[in-house]
Amino acid sequence: MADQKISELTALTWANVADDDAIAIVDTSATETKKIVFSELKNALDTATGFVRITGDTMTGALDVQSTITSDGLTVDGNLLVNVTSAQDFTSTTTNGHTLYGGSVNAALHSRNDANALAVQRTGTDGSLVNFFKATAEVGSIGTTGGDTITIGSGDTGLLMNQTNDEIIPWNTSTNAARDGFIDLGDASHRFKDLYLSGGIQFDSRSNKLDDYEEGTWTPAVSNMTVTGTLTTAGRYTKVGRMVSLMGWISATTSIAHSASALISGFPFAGATVTGENQSRSAGVIVAGANADLPSSNHSAACFVDSPNSRAFLGNFTTTAANEYIYINAVYYTA
Repeated sequence: MADQKISELTALTWANVADDDAIAIVDTSATETKKIVFSELKNALDTATGFVRITGDTMTGALDVQSTITSDGLTVDGNLLVNVTSAQDFTSTTTNGHTLYGGSVNAALHSRNDANALAVQRTGTDGSLVNFFKATAEVGSIGTTGGDTITIGSGDTGLLMNQTNDEIIPWNTSTNAARDGFIDLGDASHRFKDLYLSGGIQFDSRSNKLDDYEEGTWTPAVSNMTVTGTLTTAGRYTKVGRMVSLMGWISATTSIAHSASALISGFPFAGATVTGENQSRSAGVIVAGANADLPSSNHSAACFVDSPNSRAFLGNFTTTAANEYIYINAVYYTA
């Protein structure tokens, strides 16, 4: 073969390269030109450290990217794509893969079907898994403690999710320790709306809990009374824990007369039947005009609450005139 300049050689496409084709190599140590066949070059690259060979979807060798930004690192001008052929879109693309956006976006999108798209692992001690920054200031973190719980928060104001005890407790993410009696939920100008509980509210270390609060209406029913005209009744109540405070009124268009055993029933809750504090109750009855503010001329009398039977026996009172009202107020404990 006659000597030729490189520029005069026939171009050879990759598909036409054979294993026994030779490549000229200058051996600088011996100051002479040598040759290597293509098959030997491939074998050398496959087994050499620091080289990567990609054949179709298969990559052999190892790609080592420095974790610090130096002159020996990897700089990508644009986007870096893994398992996708074009950059994913945050709002319209569901292609599984990974995109590191360069340019003005400077963000990352990780997508995986029916499985976690991102895993963060901390080995060794407890502490932060992920830290969040606004400019150069840290504003929050997600961390771990105890080997099986996760924390989230900012500085000394955070929460710990304890899966062992099924609880969420106040947490100091700076010291990775619990806090007691320092963190508020909302404030006077920034309130939550409704709180739905299946248990009760524990205010301190005592065993008692506030397990019920309720407001509503009830309909007084009358017995052993002589009602002339149309009877009208109404009532409201407030229940805090086991204590019920109620009021109600009855009125007739003509009059209401009563016997010694007159009673009003229909209390909203059955009362306690045991002795002691559970039997504590008080009640009163007043007869007044429809628009009266209980002047001295109105009639009042005591009444007895029969709480187990949800009713009250009325004391003696003057027969009401037309459109006068019998008001009843009572406090009792539920069963």
